[in-house]
Amino acid sequence: MGMSAGYYLARSGCKTLMIDAFDPPHTEGSHHGDTRLIRHVYSGGPDYIAMALRAQKLWHELEETTGDQLFVPSGVLNMVDAEVHSFRDRLSHSDDAGIRYETMNAADVMKRWPGIALPEHYEAMYEPDAGYLYSERCIRSFRKAAEAQGATLLTHTRVEHVEYGSHSVTVQTSGERHTTRIKSFSLLVPGSRH
Repeated sequence: MGMSAGYYLARSGCKTLMIDAFDPPHTEGSHHGDTRLIRHVYSGGPDYIAMALRAQKLWHELEETTGDQLFVPSGVLNMVDAEVHSFRDRLSHSDDAGIRYETMNAADVMKRWPGIALPEHYEAMYEPDAGYLYSERCIRSFRKAAEAQGATLLTHTRVEHVEYGSHSVTVQTSGERHTTRIKSFSLLVPGSRH
């Protein structure tokens, strides 16, 4: 989230300082690994579905901005034990949003994808427009785009302390103090270590 937030802030004209204890992308963040699924049919209601569709649009925009392929439209197949879970709760909102999907029984899945074996009471839902993102490539693309918009990235720099004043924020790193005046807001996106 930090690298994407940095990009969108810099793109909007904000003076942007990004600080990372490592050199993104790296193995210490939740972004580490090759791929992440992105799909659109969710049970969170129309607002959640709208966010998923907006995210998809923004990924395509970042691809156009950087020239990097980030998304692969592979389709996503979800399979569940119908005695435990059902997709029905999410389908009406998906219909309203115009999301393409296909519901299937176990026999349909095994006929279409012969390498998959399911118990006969399982159900599936296939989203042909969903797919996966190259997660570390996404971080590199956000970094490249943020820096192109004027963001500054300090790598191998640990934040030791953050101090909020009435009109400023000061970040103490291992080697420097960085202070900025707050005009409207300040955003802090601490990383996660797994």
